[in-house]
Amino acid sequence: MNKNRSASEKKYIGINEGLPGLTWRSILALIYICVCFQPGFIYLQLVTVSPIGMEVVQWATVLLFLEISRLAGKPLTRQEMLVIFLGTVGASRFSWFLQSSLGELNKPAWIYQIYFRFSPAARMFGLTDKIPWFFSPFSEEVWRLRTLFHPSLLPLLMNTVAFGVAAYVSDVCLGLIMYRLYVVEEDLPFPRIIPVVEAIDVLAEREWQRLGTLSLITLASSLYAFGAYIFPLATETFLGRRYTVIPIPWSDFTSFLQVYVPGISLGVATSLSTFAYGFIIPFKVAIGVLIGAVAVYLIGNPLIIQNRISDFYMEYSSGMDLQTIWQRSFLHMWAMVLIGFSLAVGIAPLLLRAKILRGILSGIKRKGARELTLSILIYLAVTIGLSLYDFWLAQDTPIWIFIWLNTVWLFISALIRVRGMGYGVIFEVPYVRELTFKTSGYSGINGWFVPTLFGGVSWAQDFKLCDIMSLRKKDYILGVYIALPVGLLIAYIYVQSFWSLAPIPSNAYPGVLYTWPILSTFQALFVSPEGAKFFVINRLLISFIIGLLLYFVGTKARMESLIVGIVAGIASPIATSLSTFIGAALGLLLNKYVKYWRKNIGLIVAGIVLGEGLMTGIGASVVIIYKGIFALPY
Repeated sequence: MNKNRSASEKKYIGINEGLPGLTWRSILALIYICVCFQPGFIYLQLVTVSPIGMEVVQWATVLLFLEISRLAGKPLTRQEMLVIFLGTVGASRFSWFLQSSLGELNKPAWIYQIYFRFSPAARMFGLTDKIPWFFSPFSEEVWRLRTLFHPSLLPLLMNTVAFGVAAYVSDVCLGLIMYRLYVVEEDLPFPRIIPVVEAIDVLAEREWQRLGTLSLITLASSLYAFGAYIFPLATETFLGRRYTVIPIPWSDFTSFLQVYVPGISLGVATSLSTFAYGFIIPFKVAIGVLIGAVAVYLIGNPLIIQNRISDFYMEYSSGMDLQTIWQRSFLHMWAMVLIGFSLAVGIAPLLLRAKILRGILSGIKRKGARELTLSILIYLAVTIGLSLYDFWLAQDTPIWIFIWLNTVWLFISALIRVRGMGYGVIFEVPYVRELTFKTSGYSGINGWFVPTLFGGVSWAQDFKLCDIMSLRKKDYILGVYIALPVGLLIAYIYVQSFWSLAPIPSNAYPGVLYTWPILSTFQALFVSPEGAKFFVINRLLISFIIGLLLYFVGTKARMESLIVGIVAGIASPIATSLSTFIGAALGLLLNKYVKYWRKNIGLIVAGIVLGEGLMTGIGASVVIIYKGIFALPY
């Protein structure tokens, strides 16, 4: 080995290095997810406002195939388990045929797109006849027949293919670049991978003492999840009356405090996972999360009401709950502040610590040079290629807008969000697409409806997880690429089946019946001239300058992670931020005084997440299937 190699070069593990994990068994597990779990998730998306997370599918499939392989006499390897766990992301893209969300209006969502053209919101804002052909067919025949097998949907298929290829290729390339920057060069901790590593190790080794710890924590977490999530749903289903033991998603103290301080909001998130992730994130980050939330929701919003600032003051009324205050104040005031701070957190480290950027650029001349160079070139090719495709669809839009969104902002967004993930906090930077259109002076229509990239940022973290578990990164990437087309094909059939059974939205699917009118109203409002009121550029610029100053001071004081936490606190409801801080404070005390806790912290968090996910997923599925079987015909 060359003794002159840098420390970062020694840490670098190439895409082909490691042990294989993509075998016929892991591929079969991914196909199993596509076939067996997607119908349940589609149905949950249709009937609930807040469907369960993918952790349920990940762990349930790993456990099932692990036990089957043990019975066959050849247990799954750690690498196979990790491919199954991580590859789930490619087997769960049914939403591309079903529905969107407020932060993902740039992605395919076939049935929602058809619905939007004929929605009351589109009619109210005069958009029904202006929505372009490539976003939704003009004819009502598809909507009336409820079919995805129609020639007028070929443009949607074309957009989905273009978006899917560009998204998954650029995500991998960007993940490899961020891996070099934040895993190899900066060596950020990425604490959220700890429970995954601990759980897979315990399941693979079958060390009875540690396996017993995982089982007990999982059982306790499952019992809590039953009381919090399943018991209210079960009593409503079987007894006709809903009994709540634990308030979900949080215990809300807002209405009581508003009597004394108008505009204030306060609560505590009741999900055990929220507390559990607080156990493993750096305490400075948790303090920053609390500071950001307190500054905005305990101090900022009351000042807005008192001084009559922004349209949030006009919408506010005494008695608003925590969620409404969070959503409305964020839209009217804090979204621009968050974008400004996020830009500062993403750009400042590259300005203040230029040696990191030099490190990644010099990596082109060191180990992994070919992989890094190819990642950069392929990233530029696919993102600029999608920009040209978007311009072909929407020629009333300046092409620089698409290059900014698909290439430049995508990279900046990754710098911001992967850095947060490196410290254990996950947050989004919202409404940048809408801000770009509104501040550019664009007055057309077509540009609002083309597919643009936003970026999946978990790849860098996952690549670090591959390094720890000695999994060849290529096997993880190929696992996702194999699962994606299989999952999409099967999802296409399943979504069509659900649409054939009943209109979407309708009383048969109450979740989207509630959410789609709200979503379509916001989408139409953003496109309309009235949407400009949400995007005040001065707030963004001031926040950016303040963020740069704070990050500079934080770096000098060795507290840059605290500044990243502040950004996450601004982006999250105060209930989530407070619970995260409580978990971090409790974890700090236990880590200091309890030896058993220090030794098993990752295992404890894994058990909490595993138990909550399994009970929520299985229990909710059973109750909802029962309701579907015995539903009345009216």
